[in-house]
Amino acid sequence: MSITITGDSGSVTLNDPQGLIKTVSKRVETFIFADSTEELIDYGKTQDQITITGIETENAEAKMQLLNTMMDNGEIVEVSGFSDSSLNTYYHISDLRFERKPGGVGIYWYSLTLEKKFEEGMT
Repeated sequence: MSITITGDSGSVTLNDPQGLIKTVSKRVETFIFADSTEELIDYGKTQDQITITGIETENAEAKMQLLNTMMDNGEIVEVSGFSDSSLNTYYHISDLRFERKPGGVGIYWYSLTLEKKFEEGMT
């Protein structure tokens, strides 16, 4: 499996990602009143992220630099190629970490965190 990340700066295909973590958080507040009654207010999702990890071996340095440029520019990127179609959508790159593997010419380990882009009024 490979995934493709496309933004204004270009397109990057990551071959065979090895890990995927999905994180969803919500904002909920409880108000307790003087008469001991309480009310729960659910503000909906505040964060919907995926973190992809893997090792890239083909044009790895150029791919990491392009992803870094997309993140620095605050680009909205489209992700495609996941077998779970709900993950194939629009994101912001919120974190990118990469490091050249010791002894491996052009082989990079990476961790890429993408935050789902919500449309106005959508939770």
